[in-house]
Amino acid sequence: MTRDARRFELDPPRQRRAGRSWLGTALALAGAVLMFLGWYGVSGTASVGEQLPYLASGSIPGAALIVAAAIVLARESGQHTAQRTDALIAEIHALFVEEIPAAAATIEEPLTRALGACVALPGGELFHKPDCALVFGKADITPVDAASLVDRHLAPCGVCEPDQPEA
Repeated sequence: MTRDARRFELDPPRQRRAGRSWLGTALALAGAVLMFLGWYGVSGTASVGEQLPYLASGSIPGAALIVAAAIVLARESGQHTAQRTDALIAEIHALFVEEIPAAAATIEEPLTRALGACVALPGGELFHKPDCALVFGKADITPVDAASLVDRHLAPCGVCEPDQPEA
């Protein structure tokens, strides 16, 4: 089963969220019906004294049900967003802490020793130490000296903070 297929399965928490969505929708619908009935009752009367029972029994409870529905639906939406955010953060964390295969590390060690003090990518604007995380594992890094730094207008990397090579 793929990761995307697992993501869209109906697990028990998702089923509960669906139930709360139906609850919020039912509360909103009941509130709208009560408000309509209260309005309908008020519209048929001329004096304020006759309108108060319709307001008390229909419109005010209807408005309260609509507010309750909004709270239920907003809470449901917030919980869903928080869970989705947590899942995405966990996925990104897993990508950042993923181990580099041992074969890649053994290939890179002689290369970094052979390159010298500073390296850069062909189209890059920064120069790095050979073991900098931003260039580690890239095949097209090239050594740079003081003259090429000036020619290419390269700035030092903020991550590895390399020393300026001497001419």
